[in-house]
Amino acid sequence: MTLLKASSYEDVLVHQDHKQKINHLLPLNDRVLVRRLHDFDDEKQVKIADAYQPESNRGEVLAIGDKAVGVLEKGDRVLFSHYGAQEIEVDGEELVLVSIHDIWLRL
Repeated sequence: MTLLKASSYEDVLVHQDHKQKINHLLPLNDRVLVRRLHDFDDEKQVKIADAYQPESNRGEVLAIGDKAVGVLEKGDRVLFSHYGAQEIEVDGEELVLVSIHDIWLRL
């Protein structure tokens, strides 16, 4: 859940416009668009034994390609591989494009 801190009505409009741009992105084939989560519930925390994990490999599904429909739903929280993820930037926000085969589990 993202907290919106707006100092004015214009800030709210900018946030809504940014959200609409992300909602119009549609991954192709078996790709899934994910927003990294840096804070998550301790109850559902899964620790991966790995020597080096520079960034969170947990995220929230924002959009799903046509060949991944039915496997995941928008809003699902997932654990994915670092190595199969392609980082992209949309209006200053860093997102991750991942193949459905590189998503390990739904949290």
